[in-house]
Amino acid sequence: MRPTSAILHSDTRKHELADVARVLASEYLLTGTLQEIGDNLRVSVQLVRATDMVSLWGEHYDLPNANLLTLEDAISEKVVGALRIPVSTTERARLHRSYTLNPEAYESYLKGRSELLHYTKDGTLAA
Repeated sequence: MRPTSAILHSDTRKHELADVARVLASEYLLTGTLQEIGDNLRVSVQLVRATDMVSLWGEHYDLPNANLLTLEDAISEKVVGALRIPVSTTERARLHRSYTLNPEAYESYLKGRSELLHYTKDGTLAA
């Protein structure tokens, strides 16, 4: 896991994240990076308090692409724990809701969502 100072390496980056938090009216931000290495992913995730950009939790994962679906569950549990939020049984079930068990289908879905974020005709067609 990289320290906060390595991820938030400049005041500019801190200000950008603070602006994002303000626009979203959010007290916390979950930031991260994905690095594809062959058939594996390195996922680095960090929960940051928006008021002062202090890291509350962070972790990195090295895993096969096929395990991406289970990673979401692990991260959501860790974030809930870091925030010390009481979670009901119903809410916990929503944290673990799966839309597909097929990792290739899920990866295609995520790529499509990524293309949509370009907000262009080409991006929409690619999605």
